[in-house]
Amino acid sequence: NNYDTQQGNDEMYSLNNGIKPYWSKLLTNFDNLGITGLTARQKDIDWLLSENGVTYNVYNDPQGMHRPWNLNVVPFMLHQNEWAEVEAGLKQRA
Repeated sequence: NNYDTQQGNDEMYSLNNGIKPYWSKLLTNFDNLGITGLTARQKDIDWLLSENGVTYNVYNDPQGMHRPWNLNVVPFMLHQNEWAEVEAGLKQRA
């Protein structure tokens, strides 16, 4: 593996290029689904968002309002310690 994690933060790989433990189960499930399964799930997500009219507005934008909301089949995962920092910041600002 020639992936360089020294240049910045990487959510999935640790500094020694190993996969962080809390990503392992998700990646195993992705392997089991294969590209066909992941593609099918992404299509389902896209359809559900469209069917339910999930959009967001960019006011005063020439492209207009009601842009479709995009949701990736790959979640953004945080370790509980990382989430605790985010949570504290959100509570502070609430």
